[in-house]
Amino acid sequence: MFRCEMGLKVEDDYVLDLIDLGIGALDYDAGSSLDSEAVEEEDRKGAATRSFNTLKNLSRNVGYGVLMSENRDKVIVGRTTPPCMTIFSAPQVGGGTVDLKGFQFDEYGYATKDEFSALFELIQNHQVLPAMTEVSSEDSDMEGPGRETICGVFESLEKSGRLERPRR
Repeated sequence: MFRCEMGLKVEDDYVLDLIDLGIGALDYDAGSSLDSEAVEEEDRKGAATRSFNTLKNLSRNVGYGVLMSENRDKVIVGRTTPPCMTIFSAPQVGGGTVDLKGFQFDEYGYATKDEFSALFELIQNHQVLPAMTEVSSEDSDMEGPGRETICGVFESLEKSGRLERPRR
């Protein structure tokens, strides 16, 4: 189980388009590398390590997760199966391109705060964490909703026929 908040150096509309395709992405100014040593800002290396490790783990295992834009305009919950990891170039704010590391959900659906308040509480509780992190179980020492919430939202979307498959 994971959460991914997309705070990228690309236009907001581009981030929203990625979400509509079920694509999550990371930046950290590391180019195409998944090594935190490629991150120039020393204070971001720890967060990059955690995010990159979560992405690597996701590329090897089935995963359920929540993906959101930085300002929470769009939130989706989905499932991935290997191989789901990709590296791609995106148009950078101010011109040029930036290499992003990412994944694509096999199936996903949109979640709203009105319908899934526990999911949004989980998002709020994790907002100070790195861009992409694993989510602990509610049986752990964490407070508030955990990984069970993500599964519950996915199952609810699946039962109501509201899951989509990405356009490829």
